[in-house]
Amino acid sequence: MMLKGQKLMILHISPSYKPAYCYGGPIFSVASLCEAINGNGEFEVVVFTTTANGMQELDVERGCMQIIEGINVFFFSRLTKDHTHFSPGLLVALHRYLKKAGREKKQLLVHIHSWWNMVAVLSAAILLLHRMPLIISPRGMITNYTLSYRNIKIKWLLHTTFGKYLLKNAVLHATSNQEAENIKQHVPACKISVIPNLLTINAENTSAATAVLKHPANLRKNTPVLHRKQKILNLLFLSRIDPKKGLEVLLVALSKVRFHWALTIAGSGTETYVEILRQQAAALKISGKIKWIGQVSNELKYQLLSTKDLLVLPSSNENFGNVVLESLLVGTPVLISDTVGLAYYVSKSDLGWICAPDSDKLAKELVEINENTEKRNKIRSQGPKRVRLDFSSDKIMQDYLKLYRKTLNNSL
Repeated sequence: MMLKGQKLMILHISPSYKPAYCYGGPIFSVASLCEAINGNGEFEVVVFTTTANGMQELDVERGCMQIIEGINVFFFSRLTKDHTHFSPGLLVALHRYLKKAGREKKQLLVHIHSWWNMVAVLSAAILLLHRMPLIISPRGMITNYTLSYRNIKIKWLLHTTFGKYLLKNAVLHATSNQEAENIKQHVPACKISVIPNLLTINAENTSAATAVLKHPANLRKNTPVLHRKQKILNLLFLSRIDPKKGLEVLLVALSKVRFHWALTIAGSGTETYVEILRQQAAALKISGKIKWIGQVSNELKYQLLSTKDLLVLPSSNENFGNVVLESLLVGTPVLISDTVGLAYYVSKSDLGWICAPDSDKLAKELVEINENTEKRNKIRSQGPKRVRLDFSSDKIMQDYLKLYRKTLNNSL
């Protein structure tokens, strides 16, 4: 049992944190969780992270506490600029932090976010040595896709030698049932809890976003109810630009359809890969219908979503898909692949369309969506209320707090 009068300490370890927004959804998910827990008053939250910001480094002080949205965050330099994020400073600081917590008999729980990088894996090993209670949120990193993409041999060697052992000795957190099933395939004996991501809290605290989220119809006041012969279907891709996100498949699919469409691509990626996509669009002769706007701020994101007819996310692998709920929050329907964590929810709630990440099948779905104005109008009017009800922040937060308390109590 927890000692009376003693505050529960939760140390979150993530390879990246705000303001490294180039990493997309996970940054918002981790930060939203930390901010919500910290606001509870019962817990003290600390974050250990690196200066990772893509191939660049964040311009922040190293090893010193910084307050970001009320959270005590410690940034540490990394030696590698790729996805390994090797940070000896973070690991040393973690060891010392755990020793001090042990001496002072603090009730400490550690929550690691992600996997397959040196921050997550080596931190988990240190936690095991210190016998501290540990929760790991792989965030889509334990799937057949991730095990067969980038550094395949190293991943399998790591997983079969001691990675699987580290995971079995932690409580694993999945954000969807689909992610939980993926994890169980590779770590059958694991202890696993399924809790969805929180809706983006910071977005609701900004004035512009609040207007959109509370009154999504306001931004559609100049957009009449859709009719069958709408002149153009305005599509939006809003995510990190990465090979797994399915943009190549989407471009091929769009080259096959014959109705009028326009696509806005919002997000950042490496210059090399973005150029590959631009060349592909040119070769398919659809460049004139595509607008590349780069990364958008969290505040403007909702305004952008609200002005489009359809969000498209044909990812090959997505453990949750924050942007799916964000789109539905403002009444914009979604077309997502069946490998997105929220696919079951979207299908069950009839809030969009589900398709395999295949260009022919995607093209067929797009034709159907263009014609099905009745369903799109229904989602516009009913989607926001349904999502707020099904993903109540209060209920989700209580599930996280129960997980933290249970994990800590079981370790005593």
